Amino acid sequence: MYDFEVYTGKILPVPGEPDLGASSNVVLDLVKSVPTGIYNLLYFKNWFTSLPLMTTLAKKQILCLGTVRVNRLPGISFGSDKDLLKTGRGTHQEKSALIDDVEVRAVKWMDNRSVNLLSTFASVEPKSECKRYDKKKKSTVMIPCPAIVLEYNKFMGGVDLMDSLLSLYRIHTRSKKYYHKLLFHFLDVTVVNCWLLYRRDCKDLGIPSRKIMMLQVFKLSLAEALLLEGKSVLVRKRGRPSSASSIAAEFARKKRVSCY
Repeated sequence: MYDFEVYTGKILPVPGEPDLGASSNVVLDLVKSVPTGIYNLLYFKNWFTSLPLMTTLAKKQILCLGTVRVNRLPGISFGSDKDLLKTGRGTHQEKSALIDDVEVRAVKWMDNRSVNLLSTFASVEPKSECKRYDKKKKSTVMIPCPAIVLEYNKFMGGVDLMDSLLSLYRIHTRSKKYYHKLLFHFLDVTVVNCWLLYRRDCKDLGIPSRKIMMLQVFKLSLAEALLLEGKSVLVRKRGRPSSASSIAAEFARKKRVSCY
């Protein structure tokens, strides 16, 4: 997670930016922390995608790709789902346009149902194939797949991965107060982000996968380290223990024994 905005029921326009509607205004607010001038790539789902947002971000040298709702593509028409399905799964259509000096491409691809995408950098080419299950043949088949679909699936998967990892070892609380839920949620997000960075660095250093801590072990190690923060840790020395250390250990043991 790079940045976030807590939804409070009303989304205001971003100062100094055009008012593009609630969904687009969220994106314009969040990209304020993204460095400009180096052509970053941004991916989002269909609730956020619109032509005005795409062109506005392109002028900031932020290129975009997202699924899009058909009613947000004025003047662009594709064949019906029924007609495209007749030609088989993997059929696609592509339309391009120049809007405010920004080239935008819209693609419709037929899987089990239609998928509509809009981008200022990706297109159909280079085409490839992807695996899909065929119910009639009861086996896996390869179908044509545009590059724009593979690009979207590759990077939007990060959002699903984050949600999946958060659900594994989430901190549960009985409190119904919203700020408690926010606190523990973002604590979980921070830990998952740290683990992803830790795993990336381990791979860059060539550390074998078997030696990389799993998320559960990483989270437990982090909790242990925080609990020991500021406390002295007894380091055991090799060899026969001294009489002084034996006496101290025995004294500590007796103090822990409950008296009745």
